[in-house]
Amino acid sequence: MSLNKLRRVKEGKKIAGVCQGLSEFLGIDASYIRLGFVLLAFLPPIPFFGMVIIYAVLAAVIPEDEGYIDV
Repeated sequence: MSLNKLRRVKEGKKIAGVCQGLSEFLGIDASYIRLGFVLLAFLPPIPFFGMVIIYAVLAAVIPEDEGYIDV
């Protein structure tokens, strides 16, 4: 059993790697996370700029993955 840490990834990212990092942490496809962000951005409870702010905060708070070096 491996413990995944929540990290922003460098490989496979679209903007800042938040959705890709969340998908690896939760074990689901990144497309579902991205679709969820887009849907939440256009639903009435959370305006578009609210989701942009949430994404920016997540990008600032979640540390970036350093990567692994294979020797």
